[in-house]
Amino acid sequence: MQLRAHILFNEKPKKWGLRGDPFLWADLKNAFLEVSLPCSKEESTIKIQENFLELTGHNLDENNNFYVENIAKAVCLVDKYALEFGERN
Repeated sequence: MQLRAHILFNEKPKKWGLRGDPFLWADLKNAFLEVSLPCSKEESTIKIQENFLELTGHNLDENNNFYVENIAKAVCLVDKYALEFGERN
C-alpha cells in the first residue's frame, strides 16, 4: 500500500491562530488524499500553495488575516484563517 501525503497533516499544531484554522487544516488534509509519497519538497510546496489559494482565494505569502465565507457558513461562525496556522508552540 502506497503512502499518501495527507498523513503530513495528521499531527495538528498545538495552538491555532484563529477559529477557522482547524477547518483549513482539515481541508488541506483532504486535498492531499490522492497525492502519493514520496513527493518532492517542490511538489509539496506547489500543491499546498495551489490548494490554499483554491480553498481561501488568497495566496500563502499574504501577511494578513482574512474572512472565508464558506467556512463561516459551514460552522455557523464568522471565522478567519490565520496565516500562522502552522506555527508550533
